[in-house]
Amino acid sequence: MKIERRSDRAVMVHVGEGISTELVAKVAALAEVFQREMGASLKEVVPSYTGITLYCKNFVGSDTMHRISIICSAYSDTAGATAGGKVHRIPVDYSGVDLDSISAFTGKSPKEIIQLHSSPVYTVGMMGFTPGFPY
Repeated sequence: MKIERRSDRAVMVHVGEGISTELVAKVAALAEVFQREMGASLKEVVPSYTGITLYCKNFVGSDTMHRISIICSAYSDTAGATAGGKVHRIPVDYSGVDLDSISAFTGKSPKEIIQLHSSPVYTVGMMGFTPGFPY
């Protein structure tokens, strides 16, 4: 892990590289640890695909950087972490005009297309800058 001061009140913790469900789970687990261990001194904990930005209420001095480093060291082995959260079921209306054109393009029946689209469980790694826009 790499710890980097982003401003006088923000610190970025780089947890890994690339995008994977395992890394998302590791970031989520570590974000919960920071919230639990430093909650009173934090304004916000913002996880991303590969890291966490900690927005602190006060100036980030060497003591805070040291505390973050200790937490990272203590929880660096979050291998096997699983993404928490809950399953959200999002209703989809497939009655639009594009289903027939997708069917014609792919050679699959509308029923097959609906099954292919609605059967996976999608993992949200982070929320985007637009409210409600998941990545």
